[in-house]
Amino acid sequence: MSANAFQVYVINLDRSPARLAAVKASADVYAFPVNRVAAVEGRAISAENHPGVDVARFERVNGRTLVPGELGCYLSHIKALEAFLADGREIGLICEDDIAFTDDTLPLMTTLAATSGWDVVKLFNFRYRGFLPHRHLQDGWVIGRCLHGPSGSSAAYAVTREGARRLLDNLLPMMLPFDVALERGWKGAIRFYTTDRRAIGLQPGEASTIVGQGGLIKYPFYRRGGTLLFRANEYVRRMAFALRGAATGSSR
Repeated sequence: MSANAFQVYVINLDRSPARLAAVKASADVYAFPVNRVAAVEGRAISAENHPGVDVARFERVNGRTLVPGELGCYLSHIKALEAFLADGREIGLICEDDIAFTDDTLPLMTTLAATSGWDVVKLFNFRYRGFLPHRHLQDGWVIGRCLHGPSGSSAAYAVTREGARRLLDNLLPMMLPFDVALERGWKGAIRFYTTDRRAIGLQPGEASTIVGQGGLIKYPFYRRGGTLLFRANEYVRRMAFALRGAATGSSR
């Protein structure tokens, strides 16, 4: 598969042109087509008045306030998924603007294009605790799920058209950070997987400005009972999801 067989969608804030330039320079090495998705500036939105956000539930299940950058990140990924569906291609690669393509990116995308039975595959994680292989693909690639998580980061993930539709049907309203919500394949019967190793890198320097930092306020322990219950339930569901269909063998 050539790089032109899929579209890369890079989420990028208007105030971060240098980051976009760095991603494009990395893409040029591998002749990847890049489609910029203008990121949502979370600071410019009132979360309480936005129909796509459940602020009260977010604070209840996370035990803290919602950071504007998290809101912007979440809505930006929604925009990217919608842009992919509007494009018409069968496979998209959605990225944040701090990634760097590697020699592994195109081979993996080629392999995924020849593989059925998946909706979303993450190409980058910070953690791989309890990784369980589900399918052994061509060229040594393995996709599976992690018993423990969240695994962190929504920097890069491949998605099919059906996967994008299923995500959009289940991601709103926002009640979790996007990188956490993305992994909840049990919600909406999404065939979510992750690679057993990174197929994409990060640009040197600071993390993406899409999420940003600052303003996060954790609630005291006596206000976090709902958070503990939610996380315990999520942990059980995550483990069951990871165990389901594990080690099914070759994709061929």
